[in-house]
Amino acid sequence: MTTLARSGIRWKPPLPENLERLRRHIQANLLGDLRNPTLAKTAGISVSTLSRLFTNFLGRSPAQYVTEIRVREAARLLLESDLNIDKVGEQTGFPNRFYFSRVFKAVSGETPARFRSKYHSADPAAAR
Repeated sequence: MTTLARSGIRWKPPLPENLERLRRHIQANLLGDLRNPTLAKTAGISVSTLSRLFTNFLGRSPAQYVTEIRVREAARLLLESDLNIDKVGEQTGFPNRFYFSRVFKAVSGETPARFRSKYHSADPAAAR
């Protein structure tokens, strides 16, 4: 039996090029307008096609994906920098600290302050 025929392995096709470009665009533009119409225009597709691509290939909506990327980057900054929580939120595209804290907790299960105090090392290089 070949490896590809094993039932336990799920084959994941490569992402369409326009979706891969969008993923890179989102990562590089966390402070930009990342709403569905803007993302669709950037990719040269309709909003419904954008939603379908994200759901089919990434298992989540574009908005959920953007939120996850912003929270992931915020977690990295909380661990690897001494920026205050307001600045971390600003640098990852959240409009204010309260919204940032609410979204961060919904995604990670902890507030940004608790996350930082729990996982942040005195030496930022040690957290990497």
